[in-house]
Amino acid sequence: MDKDFVAIPNLESSIRLFGGHMRTVSGGWKFFGQQHQSFELMCVVAGQQVTQIRNLPPMIYGPGEVLVISPGTWHVNANASQNEPMTYITCHFDMENLNLKSEIISNLANSVFRADSFFAKNAFKTSKQLIEISENTDLSEEEQRLKIQIIFLNFLLVIVHNIKKFKKVDVKYTDREAQLARSLATLMADNIKLDHPKMDSFEDNCQRLNISAGYGHRIFKRVYGITR
Repeated sequence: MDKDFVAIPNLESSIRLFGGHMRTVSGGWKFFGQQHQSFELMCVVAGQQVTQIRNLPPMIYGPGEVLVISPGTWHVNANASQNEPMTYITCHFDMENLNLKSEIISNLANSVFRADSFFAKNAFKTSKQLIEISENTDLSEEEQRLKIQIIFLNFLLVIVHNIKKFKKVDVKYTDREAQLARSLATLMADNIKLDHPKMDSFEDNCQRLNISAGYGHRIFKRVYGITR
């Protein structure tokens, strides 16, 4: 190996960050049930939010606390109070890196991280920085976009570097079940195209892996915490 030559890895950014905003809502506010083909990061600034994810108990979280909702998860967000206002910061994000996507789904998604946790502190810091840059009128639009990209990539780098710290210890599944669940996630991600005339069903993907749909649903929920 030539020690005088160091190659710089190729870089093609495939990170999407969109729909981000900070908002204060009144008591009794509720957003209609929805599901996205992307991650949704929710950070509560003031008040309390309740998020109802299908097949999971309602999750109530307050200032400094964070929830990442996984792609394809039906959910409803609402102000937990009928009288007091609530302020939150949210954004949607996605990436083409299926390994990173699987790690986030299996280790971070659909669980509330309390304000004193390592992940919540970093997510909350990132969200506030994104808002501060968006409010900075001294920056050009291109400067804003580049700074936002740098901050969000650093946030993902923290996740990649510390992902094993977030692993849910109560999840029990075999290596084969994990591999099959990841294969199902990959097949579904490959099918998610806006111009795709007819996406394969979950049952179709199970058939491609030579497993029954019932078994596919069970292992997918066991590994990722959602049915699909």
